[in-house]
Amino acid sequence: GHIYSKLKRWEDSAFAQEASARTDHQYMITRRVLPDRIHNYAHNNEWLCRNWMTLGRAHDALGMAQSLLANPRHPKLNTLSRGGRSASYGRSRMFEVLRRFELWDETIRLADTPYLEPTDKREEQLKRLRLLGRAHHGRKSLDGLTSVDADLSELLKVALQEAEKAETEARDKAAKEEKNEKDTEKIVKEATKKPKEWIKKVEKAQKAVSCFVALLENKLEEAKSHLGAVEDDKYNLAKLHLRAGDEEKALSMSEEAVKSGEKRVLPLLARIEILHAAGKDEETRDAFKLLQPISAYLDPKAPPVARVMEIARELDLGEWQAKPTPQDETGTRPPLDSLGPVSWAPPEARNFTLPDDTGGSISRGDYEGKPVVLIFYLGHGCLHCAEQLEKFAGNASLFKEAGFEVLAISTDSESDLIKSREKWEKDGKSFPFPLVADPALSVFREWSAYDDFEKEPLHGTFVISPSGKVLWQDISSDPFMDCDFLIKEGQRLVQLHGQDL
Repeated sequence: GHIYSKLKRWEDSAFAQEASARTDHQYMITRRVLPDRIHNYAHNNEWLCRNWMTLGRAHDALGMAQSLLANPRHPKLNTLSRGGRSASYGRSRMFEVLRRFELWDETIRLADTPYLEPTDKREEQLKRLRLLGRAHHGRKSLDGLTSVDADLSELLKVALQEAEKAETEARDKAAKEEKNEKDTEKIVKEATKKPKEWIKKVEKAQKAVSCFVALLENKLEEAKSHLGAVEDDKYNLAKLHLRAGDEEKALSMSEEAVKSGEKRVLPLLARIEILHAAGKDEETRDAFKLLQPISAYLDPKAPPVARVMEIARELDLGEWQAKPTPQDETGTRPPLDSLGPVSWAPPEARNFTLPDDTGGSISRGDYEGKPVVLIFYLGHGCLHCAEQLEKFAGNASLFKEAGFEVLAISTDSESDLIKSREKWEKDGKSFPFPLVADPALSVFREWSAYDDFEKEPLHGTFVISPSGKVLWQDISSDPFMDCDFLIKEGQRLVQLHGQDL
């Protein structure tokens, strides 16, 4: 895939990476491995997403970005703040495909979902607000732009307060150290450097919103004065210059974008639009000739593609679009569908029926229609397990409020299960969730909470969807203890996967 990309053979690169993705997903689902345990997995899929963008496969690229974001997250494997993993790559590629292909309706819809929700990281929030500003401009929504500007004003307010606090603390420190005026100003400048840089970023984003407002209100000179604050690819900026009435700038920028973006469809789509708007029909036809060899996979539902298709009809170009033509030297390729699914999907939870300590039994099927946190622990004699059970029992009300049932499977016999309860119940409290016995370790083995080499059971924590899918898991020599993370991630995965499977 990387070699084909270097050769600008995007179609062949995409095939290799999609084949890899499908093979990975088949392995993960059947072997019950979380996606980001395969170190190269996320990079392969985000590269596939980029290749699809290069080919003009807008909604395929969006689907891949969404699938990366929908993958299970784990503190050690995959978080938004951890680079090179599904979450961070997925969010970055989602921003790109939405902006580059002007998928504004999808942007607004996804902004109310876990795919594009606000984050605690301010840089990500600024990036999100910039994208929403573009979307509201594209949808001609002044109300939407006003809302974005208000959110930016709140960011700016906090940024100014942080800068003021940094300056006050720096001056106080300099005074205590009896610094002279020159050294004091040096200390203040250093302390306020980063806060002031952040202020400039937020102010720049506000100017970009002002540009979009001015464009919608047809105040073209005002729009031009703020265009430098808009951050985007050169070909999209060229279209904004055209909208602002600067045809010459639009033409020159779009020409530069085509030259630097060899064999890429997006710069050519913008170039065709701008040439056509400028009345340059012959040059528009020439641009179509450049687009034609790489046009086989254009997504007609993407707005820039749809507009160029309309221009082709106006110019009476007929059947101008290319057909997919595999190269001779690539050999015989298997059907992609035969390799596995294009996205990861949670595997089916295995059924079991095990005895509890009351003389009854509990089955996984008893929890049908409810999300479940399932714990595998190594009996009452394991101190780490006792800590885990105590931690989860202490947070039982939080799990209940979040809608989760909790069930724990032990290596103990039925008669020994009560010993796991004793520490909790010594003060007269009732243990908050049921325990079941698996002394033969049959369920431990079926759920892979077992080390086949050492012939020993392992700690396991699982999240099961209401429809009986394994949404998340942690299998280790140590028990998983982060209840807050598990609740938040479990809710996210149930929302994304749990209702549709």
